[in-house]
Amino acid sequence: MSRPAGSAPLERIRSAFACALHMHQPTIPAGATSALISHLQWMLELPGEGDNHNAEPFAHCYRRMAERLPELIGQGCDPRIMLNYSGNLLWGFEQMGRADILGALRALACDPALIPPVEWLGSFWSHAVAPSTPIADLKPSSGCWCRSTGWKASRAPGPITPAPSTSGGGSAAGEGAGGGVAGWLSRSRLTHVTV
Repeated sequence: MSRPAGSAPLERIRSAFACALHMHQPTIPAGATSALISHLQWMLELPGEGDNHNAEPFAHCYRRMAERLPELIGQGCDPRIMLNYSGNLLWGFEQMGRADILGALRALACDPALIPPVEWLGSFWSHAVAPSTPIADLKPSSGCWCRSTGWKASRAPGPITPAPSTSGGGSAAGEGAGGGVAGWLSRSRLTHVTV
């Protein structure tokens, strides 16, 4: 993958720090019918349980980079961040209709000023911890994430390529043309986990 425009020449870099943020909330059976919902939704619905009072601060963290990166760019900084959102979490945002979070993530993936600072890391559908995932589950889990986000995994190291769009129109969360997460994430810079 080529270096983003505006990057400092490699010969001028004396030290560097890489930061990757991993974002995840599991899908859980909850409620009277044990319907599958995002753990974040459960936290919002039962704020008196355990640490559930932190649900909105968690939600803010999921969209925070879309606020912080423009601030840093406006101050003349050249920020870089790698983001990893599990399939469970992205599904949960759509299920909950969290247009605030999805809109922030869409900006990170589609706004020309925000594309260079963000590298999306390919993931697994559920928690992206490969060493603790049974070998037999690695390929199906990463394939499920790729299908849900509109990316096609390859067997060679390097970037994932966008899969042909099969969605027509927006999602329930009002994502507009391009089909929700699959529509806008497929237009961003993404590096994958080799399957």
